[in-house]
This record gives sequence, C-alpha cells and structure tokens, in this order.
Amino acid sequence: MKSFTIVVVDDHPILLEGVINFINKLANFNIVASASDGECGLNACIELSPDIVIADIDMPVMNGVDMVKELQKHNKNTKIIFLTSHVNLDTFRQATLVDHDGFLFKEDAVNELEDCLNKVVLDEKFLSNAFENFIEQNKEHFSKLEEIDLVLAQLTKSEMRVLKQIAEGKTTAQIADALFNSMKTIENHRYNICKKMNVEGNNKLTYFAIENRLHILDY
Repeated sequence: MKSFTIVVVDDHPILLEGVINFINKLANFNIVASASDGECGLNACIELSPDIVIADIDMPVMNGVDMVKELQKHNKNTKIIFLTSHVNLDTFRQATLVDHDGFLFKEDAVNELEDCLNKVVLDEKFLSNAFENFIEQNKEHFSKLEEIDLVLAQLTKSEMRVLKQIAEGKTTAQIADALFNSMKTIENHRYNICKKMNVEGNNKLTYFAIENRLHILDY
C-alpha cells in the first residue's frame, strides 16, 4: 500500500510534536519534514513536494494562508489540511477561501486527524462538525467581512495603498511623505475612497479604516 508523505507546519512546539508523534503511529503516512513558520514550511514543501501539508493558520514570518497560496503556485497536487485554534476570525475566513482539502480545530486533532487524512487521500474533503458550527456561530461577522471586501475591490491600487496608511493611523501629511506624493494627491485619493465607500468625511473614513485595520492590511 502507498505511503503518503506529509509536511507539518506549526509554530507551537508541543502541538507540532504531538501531531508528529500521532502520525508516526499511522501505517500509511510518513512525515518527511516539519517547520515552525510558514516560510520554512513553504521551502520544505517546494523542495519535497509532499502528498499532504498540515498547516497552522496563524504563524510568524508567513501565515498558513499565504504559505498555501504560494505553494499552490508551485505545486497544485499537494493536499492542504488547515489546523487552527480559530483565534483570528479574519485569517480564519481567508483560509476558508483558499482551496483546501481538510479543516481541523486543534482541540479536535487527536480524535479527527486520522479520519481526515484517510478521506483526503481518497480525494474527499474533510470538514469537522466543529468547523461548520463555528462558521454558523460567526456568520454575521463573516458576512460583514464579505461586504467590506466588495467595497475594497472597487479601489484602485493607489487608493488601497492610501487606505492601508490610514488604517495605520497616519495623517495626510505622513501618507504623502510615505508614498512620495503631494498632499493634494492624497486628499484626492481620500475623497475618491470616501465616495466609493459611501462614507461622509475623513473622520468616518479614518474610523472605518482603524476599526477594520487587520482586514484592510491583509487585503
């Protein structure tokens, strides 16, 4: 019977060790590498082309979502299993939008990982009950993020750069300096952003940008 190769990527050493020890007891799966951040995980996956990568979502250097997006540019055949504690709702939602084969919560990993692996290698998708419940519990928040994305999609690259600066709490003068533009140009961008977002005034725009800072910066 075929032995499926796996790369495990997680920045929590105890969980990483636990997943490795668990998989090592399974007959048909072989861990070929592990990593504690997304960049090292990506490099391992590009080099080894594993059958499966099990990746945390929130990690230093490069998060699991960005790692998987980059990996899929190089290798679309590697099966993707996300393993998360769902702390950051925005990053969680981004992960759901990436093409993946399995989704597990860390607290359920011991009970569900073997079933997940067995389904994924048969080209079946595995979504735990806890995953679907979590989506349902937070659907209002996810719906809000979808609405924000529709608005952000209307902005030009220049306007998006300005909005990200606003989200960082910078003034028009500071943004002009950072982007090597005149204050008049930045003011025009702010006006156009307000118009597209149906927001009246710079104060409301600033409030919106700061309130949704993480989502805007990750967009």
